[in-house]
Amino acid sequence: MSRAYSGIPVEGRKTWVVPRIVKEGTSFKFDFGQPKSIGKMKDFWGNIGMHVRAYTYIRYHGPEGVRRNAEHVVGTFRRALGPDVGIALDVAFRFKLGGAIKLAQALEPYDLMWLETETFDAKALRLVRESTKTTICTGESIFGTQGFRPFFEAGAMDVASVDVIWNGFHQAKKIADLAETFEVNCAPHNYYSHLATFISAQWCAAIPNVRICEVD
Repeated sequence: MSRAYSGIPVEGRKTWVVPRIVKEGTSFKFDFGQPKSIGKMKDFWGNIGMHVRAYTYIRYHGPEGVRRNAEHVVGTFRRALGPDVGIALDVAFRFKLGGAIKLAQALEPYDLMWLETETFDAKALRLVRESTKTTICTGESIFGTQGFRPFFEAGAMDVASVDVIWNGFHQAKKIADLAETFEVNCAPHNYYSHLATFISAQWCAAIPNVRICEVD
């Protein structure tokens, strides 16, 4: 599947709607029978299945269920891989302050390379970092030196995840230079393409405070 669309006629015209996910017994399905459009569903280039599964999983289990499952999965990986392999967990914006603290504390026994959690509140993230021994990474949704500066000044992260493609190489280099003044290591947020991987690798080679090069 190269693209996935869900189009139904609404009030005599063609529109694009986001279907609801409904549960029937032990299975889930799309419900397209909604009276009004709730927005535009753009093409996901084949990733619609992943988005649906992730959304359904989170809605079904709830925050506490997701936290317990994350702890179980990470624990299983650690026991299988041993102590010398780094494990990084990215939960994006899934957890607010209290949930992120609980998750970070629950994962302390497994010695993660980092827990990546996103927020636009530097002070809130600093509280998460101060409450746990787990290494905290953030930044893939932050842009420019002005966006990163409050997080560096607050001591809110151990590792800065910098999106080299969206920031641009020159700006991403500036962010890394700023991070170095706060003794923060960096890693590129890289999941786009082979070309993006080459660009990110070049960025890693150009900065003194690289932690690791992410490769999708």
